[in-house]
Amino acid sequence: MKFTKRLLSIMLTLLLMLGMIPFAALTASAETNISKIEVEVEAPVAGEAPSYSVTLKGDGYDIYEEEWNGYAKNGITWYCNDTIMNPTDDTTPQTFEKGNNYTFKIELYRNSGYVFPDLSTIPVTINGNDAYIVYPSHSFHLTGFIQIEYTFTTVGDEKLDSIDIVMDNYAVGNYTTDLTFSSQDPIETTGSYGENGLFVVKISNGNQLVPISKSTINENTYYYLTYNIRIVGDYNGSDLEIDDIRLNGQKAIGLLRPSEGIIQATFQLPKLEKPKTEIYMIALRLPNVPKVGEKVKLPTVQAINGDEELIGEIEMNDCYWGCSPYDSLSALYTKIDENAYFQNGKAYQLNVEFYLPDGYVFSDDFFIMLLCPEGELIDTEFFVGSSKKQLTFNYYRNFDAPTQKPALKKIELSLSGYLPGKNITDSTLSVAINGDLLTPVPVPCGDAFVILNEDMSILKSGTFKENTQYYLACIFGEHPNYEGDYEDLSKFILFGSPAIKVEKQGINCEYYFKLPKLSSKKVTITTQPKTTYAKEGATAKVTVKATGDDLKYEWYIKNSGATKYTKSSVTKSTYSTTVNSKSHGRRLYCVITDMYGNKVQSNTVLIRRQATITKQPSATVYAKKGSKATVKLTALGDGLTYTWYTKNSGASKYSKSSVTSATYSVTMADKVKGRRIYCVVKDKYGKTVQSTTFLLRESVSIVTQPKTVTVKKNATAKVTVKASGDGLKYTWYVKNAGASKYTKSSVTKSYYSTTMNSKSKNRLVYCVVTDKYGKTVKSNTVTLKMK
Repeated sequence: MKFTKRLLSIMLTLLLMLGMIPFAALTASAETNISKIEVEVEAPVAGEAPSYSVTLKGDGYDIYEEEWNGYAKNGITWYCNDTIMNPTDDTTPQTFEKGNNYTFKIELYRNSGYVFPDLSTIPVTINGNDAYIVYPSHSFHLTGFIQIEYTFTTVGDEKLDSIDIVMDNYAVGNYTTDLTFSSQDPIETTGSYGENGLFVVKISNGNQLVPISKSTINENTYYYLTYNIRIVGDYNGSDLEIDDIRLNGQKAIGLLRPSEGIIQATFQLPKLEKPKTEIYMIALRLPNVPKVGEKVKLPTVQAINGDEELIGEIEMNDCYWGCSPYDSLSALYTKIDENAYFQNGKAYQLNVEFYLPDGYVFSDDFFIMLLCPEGELIDTEFFVGSSKKQLTFNYYRNFDAPTQKPALKKIELSLSGYLPGKNITDSTLSVAINGDLLTPVPVPCGDAFVILNEDMSILKSGTFKENTQYYLACIFGEHPNYEGDYEDLSKFILFGSPAIKVEKQGINCEYYFKLPKLSSKKVTITTQPKTTYAKEGATAKVTVKATGDDLKYEWYIKNSGATKYTKSSVTKSTYSTTVNSKSHGRRLYCVITDMYGNKVQSNTVLIRRQATITKQPSATVYAKKGSKATVKLTALGDGLTYTWYTKNSGASKYSKSSVTSATYSVTMADKVKGRRIYCVVKDKYGKTVQSTTFLLRESVSIVTQPKTVTVKKNATAKVTVKASGDGLKYTWYVKNAGASKYTKSSVTKSYYSTTMNSKSKNRLVYCVVTDKYGKTVKSNTVTLKMK
């Protein structure tokens, strides 16, 4: 039947050309040209029989007959149609074999009212690929039949169930070009849709996906990713669906299958927030393990992040010890003074409350550790508030009667009011045992002390005089919480001198102290402290210098925004602290006291954070020709100004630019290549800091991409890439039809050429261009086709 219709069409054509049949007799008065011929058929899969499920996408034509033909492994030609499929030497139904080429032919006839025009003017495709026109062989014809074919290479019969793609570097502040991807072996990213075979898009005008090039990834923004995949090797990905393709565990929201076996998956990327530092451990550091008779001391709180780096000390909102009777643990714990002492028969609870500063969060595996000087770890109970910022920590410890009392090491006495002209009766005594001040003074001394004159007579009134010898007499008994040698006079210290024994006793006291003679010399500040500037993270030091006897220093501070001064723990003539957002703007002064109680207050000064560059890029900045080379600084300080200086390649000195922002940006051009720049950052106090000197270099970029070419057999197929950059080198990679991977060719020029034959037919090629700085760029992948 097929031969008869073809013969009839040829005869009709000849008759028309000879004028024996009027042309009008064969054409309707209003026939429609067929504008395109598109055929879809299931591609051959190894191990499966040919499919004749054919779809026609154009209008005006229908199927007359279709067939598959190819070569079996034994080299015998076979063909089949939709009714029978037999190779010439076997009656067994044939199936496709892996790796072989098979040609699909289909014959179409035009429907009534339609006509095939000049075939050179309309697209003819099978599965989106250019099909070969088998009949008629000439472009002008008047018949109603056309036969086309396309040759496929079978894909494997091993099914690919899923594709998992891993994306890295998706973070706020990174560029979209920083994204990197990896997937399993049978997946190949195509280069048909942009660099690395992908492009990032985002919503524009609410409903349109718009491709974006190099762009900073912003927080709270939806981005979409299109990823183009080709299944390679002996795998079949025709059954893959949306649920089967995932990016970082998230399924695709759309799939498209363009030509040449490419699967195009689209993903919606999650909105990002600014990264926060996770706190995975809070360390409460007690100055000592609580013991009966020891002074209550508050801990410090330190935080450690997920990289096991110490974040630093956290400011506590509240911290106190609570106490309840030992036999009534359920009773309310009463807050106790931080100058109190741990007692026997009591239960104690430590309460700590604080809020993490901005930029920090508790990690999911967050825990608390209580550390003591001896390295002891104590079991604890704690509660983290629902806000995940507030934390209340409870430490329970019940004290039994001690088996051994602390040893008595030293008792220090302080006599206040011992000043020239001060009344003797106004003097008071304080006692510290083992360094802990007891207030009010308990046993062993109480009020049993008196002032004696030079002959050991008791002085009950009058004023202290200069250059006069006085003594102090005191009665001591044993303290119930301490044990030791109370007869050892060297353990009792007043004004730096130990107790003494005297022969003559004016009063029945056990301990005597010889007091220093008073003088009119007053404590005097010789050098006042000054406002100090330091960079973020550096140490700021404020020093006061004074003269006097046995001077003591007390520094008082008030942070920016606070309403009153508080006493610091610094007792030296120099106050030092790390400069940060907390200490910036801190006001402080020093109170200096001599051994007689004379006091003088210094000037009030400030600690200020001076201009500090906290973040800047690497010293060499690369940009493609025609794109922006950008250098961005991050700095801290008050009232900052930025002044940029530039020096072009070949120039002898720097000149001041007009740029006054923290970012310097310029379009890369021949004039800009080799330019050196730096910035001077200045704060409102006149303090300056200079940035790194940056070198601007042009990075390699592709100006013109290579294009797919089609040439006749034995002709030369040539593709060319044009690039811009310094010291460029070209490396071409090729993959023949049916090959599983690309190989590096020997071509090192900007173009690739080869003679077209059966081996080079449908060869895929791309080029990697490298500049002298080691920067690379990959061209599009193109195909060498044969007519």
